[in-house]
Amino acid sequence: MSFVVNNTVAADIRPELHLPKGVKPVFLSRGELEGQFLDIQQRFPNSLGYIAVSQPGMNLSRTEAIFYINHFCPLCGGGGFILMRKVNGVWRVVDQHGTWVS
Repeated sequence: MSFVVNNTVAADIRPELHLPKGVKPVFLSRGELEGQFLDIQQRFPNSLGYIAVSQPGMNLSRTEAIFYINHFCPLCGGGGFILMRKVNGVWRVVDQHGTWVS
């Protein structure tokens, strides 16, 4: 399925995350994030910002995935595309392309 088609309709995905000790993820919908950065800061005052990740676009054999990722924080931010490939059952980043930085 294409990247564009996968992102036409918002979906709630709960990936398995491997985060550093002490980091607690909070999942929010696209609607909760759009245009409400100040509200997010008030709701999560100890946060260093947030990361928004699109749904992945997959190749037909489901061995490559591309997705878009944004990072927003009070003083900085950035975004770009990530290309991953599944090799021997493990997903690895094979390419990255930044599209903006602030």
